[in-house]
Amino acid sequence: MCGIVGYVGSDQALPVVLEGLRRLEYRGYDSAGVAMIDGGLSVVKRAGKLSELDAALEVVGPVPGSIGMGHTRWATHGAPTDRNAHPHRDCEGRVAVIHNGIIENFTDLRTGLQKRGHVLDSDTDTEVVAHLIEEKEGSLADRVRATVGELDGAYALVVLALDEPDVIVGVRVSSPLIVGLGDGENLLASDIPAVLQKTRTVLPIDENQVVEVRAGDVRVTDLDGNEVEAEPFEVTWDVTRAQKGGFDDFMLKEIHEQPAAIRDTLVGRVSDQGLLALDELHTDTDVLREVDKVFVVACGTAFHSGLVAKYAPDAIPVLFGHIGEGNLHLNLVRCVLDDNRDHLHALLWTLVLGLLVAGAAVRAPEVTEGVVPALGRSALLACLGVFCVQAAVSAAAELRSR
Repeated sequence: MCGIVGYVGSDQALPVVLEGLRRLEYRGYDSAGVAMIDGGLSVVKRAGKLSELDAALEVVGPVPGSIGMGHTRWATHGAPTDRNAHPHRDCEGRVAVIHNGIIENFTDLRTGLQKRGHVLDSDTDTEVVAHLIEEKEGSLADRVRATVGELDGAYALVVLALDEPDVIVGVRVSSPLIVGLGDGENLLASDIPAVLQKTRTVLPIDENQVVEVRAGDVRVTDLDGNEVEAEPFEVTWDVTRAQKGGFDDFMLKEIHEQPAAIRDTLVGRVSDQGLLALDELHTDTDVLREVDKVFVVACGTAFHSGLVAKYAPDAIPVLFGHIGEGNLHLNLVRCVLDDNRDHLHALLWTLVLGLLVAGAAVRAPEVTEGVVPALGRSALLACLGVFCVQAAVSAAAELRSR
């Protein structure tokens, strides 16, 4: 649940990056840091809240630069300490990396780097990425693409390098990443609220894509370097929807929003005969009636809403698979399908819904059917609105199948 913000333009980057990180504080974190380029590559990072980073920046003094990035970290590999906070640099201090997600093979990569003479300062999986990029040749984007080919896991990476002080390079492999398109300035972030201080035009980065962000240009390519077209969209909701909206806390806000969320999700999905019409679910009703088992494959809130299916009145066995962060869900789904090809259509609504949160930056490209919940931004790890809407639509889908 880490936060990523990058900026390149005519303004000083530090205030923009810090404000973006504050707008992502709801995601939870235990350390924070920034990197700026202005002749050199400056990195300041601290364990604790953004207030600790602010205090450190007051001691260090102004960190200038019109290009920079920041990160709020939720510790996975390595304790929440100053040295484990992001950004991380290579041996020469010329490359800086921030990272959301997990590099699953980082232990082997770290061992190889150390054998080749690299000195790593942290306990994180992220730092190996900076050192791998250090070994590569070509443009920064080419070096990042080559490095991604060595990584296993689910992640988003954002990279700065002194060799190309006008560009931020990002890559998405299963972890959300978006670009905020401005006028002579652009932003890169892990979630939309971070860029709304500057723009409402958002370009989502899709799975396995690399983005090069400059002040006047944004270029998106696949992992082979082929340029791809990306469609921007305008954000219509207000940033206050990701804030408390007059309630004392986010939990209370989402509790009170539940009735409207269910109503807005189901509106337009009731036929003139009073029947539920879930047109986004294209599987034929006769096929659904022949399903003899259902697989719930999900994690977090989506998994718990999926448990509601356990109490469906029909006597259909429901099997549960809890999966963690990243692309593990794809492997599990493929395993289920490989072993149960006759049950291809049994991929449960909850898995589909769990990957489709309205207002999110991206949707999983593997999902071909789904009902998008009518929700604003959720500021909770326990996403109450997501839970109640998924449970309600799952129940509606169950009724539809009778």
